Amino acid sequence: MRIDEIINESDDNLRAELENFILRQRAQGQEEIDTSVAVQYMHDMTGVQVTPEMIVDMLSGSDIIGTATVDTISFGSELAIDVGDEESARDAVRKKASQFAKKEMR
Repeated sequence: MRIDEIINESDDNLRAELENFILRQRAQGQEEIDTSVAVQYMHDMTGVQVTPEMIVDMLSGSDIIGTATVDTISFGSELAIDVGDEESARDAVRKKASQFAKKEMR
């Protein structure tokens, strides 16, 4: 395996870890996440020191992200849920997260 393949695989793994974190936050009912929380999570879970700018770069082009700035991360239309009660919203987000995860595994 070449070094650039190893680096690309590592980047893909970091991005997947970040997107999984964001999906879990959305499933818990959050509409928006502070980028600093994502930075801390990535450091805690992967040991990689990332900056808010790196988080924004990793999330560019993601289907699940509406906007990502150095201050906040908000969800895209893929995770936009329009349901009545909180329980239904959680179920809908879990279903969308599962669909997204299956799509990413292909």
